[in-house]
Amino acid sequence: MFYTDEYTQKQVLAMAYVIPQKFCNIYPIDKGFYKGTLFQELDKPFMGGCSK
Repeated sequence: MFYTDEYTQKQVLAMAYVIPQKFCNIYPIDKGFYKGTLFQELDKPFMGGCSK
């Protein structure tokens, strides 16, 4: 298939699906800034390494 300007103009760059977040179990604002999120449910620290 040849990629023409008409073809590339019809392409979608990205699509996102975001579930609405309920405001419950919220960190205090100073702790939220430190953690990077106000929502405790979204606080997933990076553990590093590979899973085996």
